[in-house]
Amino acid sequence: MVVAGRFAWTARAGQAPVMSSYTGLLPRQAGRLRIRLDGEDAAPSPANKWRRLPRRPIRRHDRPMARAPKLKVYRMAAGFHDAYVAAPSQKAAIAAWGADGDVFARGVAELVTDPALTAGPLARSGEIVKRLRGTAAEQIAALGAAPDPTTPKRAKAAQTSTRAPRPAKPPPPKPRPSRAALDTAEAALAEAEAHHAEALRAIEERQAALDRERAALTAKHDTERERLQARQAKAEAAYQEALRRWREG
Repeated sequence: MVVAGRFAWTARAGQAPVMSSYTGLLPRQAGRLRIRLDGEDAAPSPANKWRRLPRRPIRRHDRPMARAPKLKVYRMAAGFHDAYVAAPSQKAAIAAWGADGDVFARGVAELVTDPALTAGPLARSGEIVKRLRGTAAEQIAALGAAPDPTTPKRAKAAQTSTRAPRPAKPPPPKPRPSRAALDTAEAALAEAEAHHAEALRAIEERQAALDRERAALTAKHDTERERLQARQAKAEAAYQEALRRWREG
């Protein structure tokens, strides 16, 4: 919306008015009018033609509006027609057609870049533009030659039996098998291997501690045994000496 007007402006009572004009641009955003640009300009009046207010610069009240996404033209087969739509993405085109999500993967839909075919859909973005695929004669030929009403029934049957069969449409590509189960099995195996390695490290640490404890116990026992053996030898020598004296009597 554009707002424009003129008004008389005076600094104080009794002073000759100065005619000014105002122009503003108010676009509608989200259902509300917002000031985008505005400016004021004063022109001299007959009573005070030499007095002129300074020109106010044009003000911007918001950021430039975001650029609309670039549209592409997509085409999908629909019976004897091709359904064209201008959309920013394949997902938006599928939503406009109301089709399944795998029409592009199955080759039913495709991107169109021919300017002669994209001009119409781009001018009607978001709408489905249907165009007949080929001429009427080509479509009738694709359905097979129509029977002649003057031909006898036997001739019609022979004509029908000798008609070449229509080429079968290639089957859609099979979806790639999911490896979700394989990924789960591999993750479980890796986790089991990690737990086993951790348990082995714990056992090895306990075994090393037991080996150190055994070595310390053996060394302590060897020292104690040597001391006790020396004591035994000394007691045995004293006993033998006492026994000898007792016999000599």
